Amino acid sequence: MSVFTLSWNDLTINTMTNLYLYGQVDAPADLQDAALIRQPETKPALTTITLTDVASFMTDGPGRYANGAQSSLVNLFMNGVLMPSNGEKQERLVESFDLPLINKERFFTISQVEYDPNSADFDARAYVFGHENFAIAEGAKFIVEADGTRYIDNYVILPGQDNFDYETSWALNLFDNFFLEDKIDPSGIGRRVDMVYDQASKDSYKTSVLNGTDSRYTHADYLHDLAKNNLLWHPVEGLATFTTDTYGLTQDLFNSGSTRFLYDNKPIIYGTNSNDSLSASKVNWQDAPLLNEYKSNGVVLIAGAGDDALTGSTAGLSFRWTW
Repeated sequence: MSVFTLSWNDLTINTMTNLYLYGQVDAPADLQDAALIRQPETKPALTTITLTDVASFMTDGPGRYANGAQSSLVNLFMNGVLMPSNGEKQERLVESFDLPLINKERFFTISQVEYDPNSADFDARAYVFGHENFAIAEGAKFIVEADGTRYIDNYVILPGQDNFDYETSWALNLFDNFFLEDKIDPSGIGRRVDMVYDQASKDSYKTSVLNGTDSRYTHADYLHDLAKNNLLWHPVEGLATFTTDTYGLTQDLFNSGSTRFLYDNKPIIYGTNSNDSLSASKVNWQDAPLLNEYKSNGVVLIAGAGDDALTGSTAGLSFRWTW
């Protein structure tokens, strides 16, 4: 298993793609290396990255879009469904709501592709961070005063564990098979990348918020977040924008070398470590659209450690195998 520690700012579209396809930060020099055919998905993932700089992630990065109004727990509380007023002061720690009850946990998710499609970092957020997990940090205290006033003390939102593949966001997955995956990973060599956030960095950010002036979340703050979400949440426009942008995104990945699966201008198709039937016909507009224009040069088939059958084309065939 490969483990990397990176600032979230260094997790670019290219870097994440390389980690997904190859389990390393940079694209390999030798794309004919059969070692690129890795074992199937595992838990934990074959590649894990620990992200640092949580403070800037939450204030300037993708985490800036996370707020209390996206939490079902906070919505239920602020609307009086949870802890209804009874004329007496009530207090509950957020941990006490962590029960297997729908919408009553401190965890929530947002789909980055649905927010602020006109922002400069939109494509990177939508691609890299996709369906992002957050949580109201332990220690938050939900309070209802005797007069019905509601607020949350010790209120901090932190990023949760996440992963990168082409299944993490239901919204993106509607388009990924056609617009992304076949252009980025036509042979299916990519493996899930697990993403965790450095605990010390999370603790430091939490301490700074608790020591500041923003650690009480009031009903006015909740209304402000509702208005903010109403202004920035554009799921239809976001999906349309990202779908349009995938042409340039996938072309940039190809031009940079991250997904340029060519040897001597011949498309490369990889097998698996199981028994495969590999064919040059895999290179077509549907299964490998960015490689299709090169198929007249011949095709390179790279087989893994199985009992494989390789079928060439009239343009010629090269192959390598391991066992």
